[in-house]
Amino acid sequence: MNRQPSSLCLEQLQVYGALVPVLHSAFRTLEARIPAPVPTTVYGRVYPRYKERTAQQAAIQKLARYISGLRALLVLINNRQLQEEAVIKRTLDEI
Repeated sequence: MNRQPSSLCLEQLQVYGALVPVLHSAFRTLEARIPAPVPTTVYGRVYPRYKERTAQQAAIQKLARYISGLRALLVLINNRQLQEEAVIKRTLDEI
């Protein structure tokens, strides 16, 4: 079985690979402009939560999910896990 990514997969790898650092940089810039999450106890465990719940904080959370999904796509494409790749793409489309 050929484990090499197809030319389409290689093109996607290049695009996603170039996009992730740009989005990550934008994320860090935007993150610095909003109030940070505070440790909050939920069901006996401590989690970081935004106290203010602003639209900007919601947007930064969505951007974080998008970046995470793109990183997952890079791993899946590299390993020819095409069905799983399609699931992540549908998830990203819904964000």
